[in-house]
Amino acid sequence: MSVKGNSIYSKAFGNHYFVIAVSACLILVLMGLLSEKLEYEFEQVEQVQFEYRMSELKAAVRLMEADLISQGQMQDALRYEGMNPMDWLEDDTSHYLGELAPIEAISYPGNWFFDAELNAIAFVPYASKETNKTENKHEMLDKILRFKVRALRSKEMNSKYSGLVLEPLIEQ
Repeated sequence: MSVKGNSIYSKAFGNHYFVIAVSACLILVLMGLLSEKLEYEFEQVEQVQFEYRMSELKAAVRLMEADLISQGQMQDALRYEGMNPMDWLEDDTSHYLGELAPIEAISYPGNWFFDAELNAIAFVPYASKETNKTENKHEMLDKILRFKVRALRSKEMNSKYSGLVLEPLIEQ
């Protein structure tokens, strides 16, 4: 009876090494597909985190503008220009490093910092796949995204302040 059982097993599975090799290949292919999908999902999470923080900062600027309007102090809008909008958020803000020099902040991709030299809130983007590790610091500094709180003026002759906005700084 055992001879017949062995022959069925041998016919069904033949060589054990072949079964192990095929299984290992399948596992490696599936792991490769999974790692690509995970990489894509992590990129999406990073993008959503950036967009969420931008929305939060814009909302903080809008709330400060609403506060000025409600108190009838829109003429004081200029004093808010260049301020740090992170100060207007709660203290437990994640992904915020505080006031740093850009050269220090590039070591922390995916985080925000306040650039006191430019009076701007800045974001250090994650390095893309195409970016090689030998990229110099000057090139990395150019990729930092900067935004500044600005007081808006109306186009009237008197040129009154009409609001606050968080706008991107474009280096020239």
